Amino acid sequence: MKSKMMKLLSLVLVIIFTCNTIVASAPDAVYKIKISDKTGKVSRRWKTVVPEKDNKTIIIVEDAHTSLNAQENIAGIIQDAINARNNSIAKTISPETFCNEQSCGSMLVAIEGAVGSVKTDIYSKFPIEEARNKVMREYLQKGIFSGVEYGAITSDQNIELFGAEDEVLFNKNFREYYDSFENREETQQLIRNYLSIMDQLKPHVFCEELLAFDKLTKKLSIDSDNYANIITTILNYAQMSGMDIYSFPALTLFCESTNLRETALTNLFDTQAFLKEIELCVNAVKNKLAGSNASARKLIEYEHYVNILKNIVCLEVHPDDVELFRAAKNDISMDRIREFIINEADKYSINVEVSKDSDVLHLAVNRGESFYRNADQRSKVLLENTLCRMNERGDDFAFLVVGGYHTALIEEE
Repeated sequence: MKSKMMKLLSLVLVIIFTCNTIVASAPDAVYKIKISDKTGKVSRRWKTVVPEKDNKTIIIVEDAHTSLNAQENIAGIIQDAINARNNSIAKTISPETFCNEQSCGSMLVAIEGAVGSVKTDIYSKFPIEEARNKVMREYLQKGIFSGVEYGAITSDQNIELFGAEDEVLFNKNFREYYDSFENREETQQLIRNYLSIMDQLKPHVFCEELLAFDKLTKKLSIDSDNYANIITTILNYAQMSGMDIYSFPALTLFCESTNLRETALTNLFDTQAFLKEIELCVNAVKNKLAGSNASARKLIEYEHYVNILKNIVCLEVHPDDVELFRAAKNDISMDRIREFIINEADKYSINVEVSKDSDVLHLAVNRGESFYRNADQRSKVLLENTLCRMNERGDDFAFLVVGGYHTALIEEE
């Protein structure tokens, strides 16, 4: 399921916000911005009510770092925006939104992973345009340049790339990312061992209906060609369990859609939010089916927690799960999970070998937690530095290109 749905990330999510207050002179600017459906879609629009941030409009482009198509689309969004301004042709964004008399010579594009001005002149000024663009395209495909850099270099317009990071904080976070690969395989094997033993317990702890539903959900990660039918069946389970299916709006819309092709899905859904909604629905149904069976409910809770740990160790966790981990870590520990597994295995005379908590696992989890704590701080800094640079330039409009994890936290700011 995840591999299938991640293809949808090639259409870039664009989250737009304006720092105008409700009484500002142009309160509707955020609603006039348009994005070409060939390159991206507007996921959310909102306004802040912070006086000192008045009259600033930022397009947050959610970057899928490893997707070539996404990188191409990011470049396309920015290029279309500049063309719309300079040529007064609204291809992607209404030109009146970002026409700025004080800095009309360039468009500000703030990015993560860099500090201060990002110079691309050495490439963009190469005199043979066709050769330049061909080489830059190859560099983009190889991951040497990002979509933003590719767009700035190949554009015939002026773009100021601005690294919005704090150097000390970014280097610390990068070191934590690098260190996370140390003993990762050993850590993952320990976690896989816990999950495997939990699977052995399920036929004894789960009722027949819950066991069947659990097996169905496992197919989401291995039967990507049939994911539409699987999701529909999951929602049917939710409805039969007496749940309000409209509390899962993306899933409901998905199942009611008459066209489930990828193009339709791309236009309808924020992919990451969609995947998260599937997870929430699955866990809710499992707990409904578990009923008053305390062991089954505990097994569901612990399996979910261990899966979050797995993603934290691999630095692939959703922001909501980071918050869940922080809230639960004082009540749930691997020692407590290990004790539960051993007791349940003894109850049903199942021979299992449960690895004791190791220093390697503790270290990996602590590193992951520290990584996301500093990533949270970076999100705040990225927004603050972008606004500061806008003030220096006299801009009321800019792009901010960041990964999906930062987007959620920037929204809160």
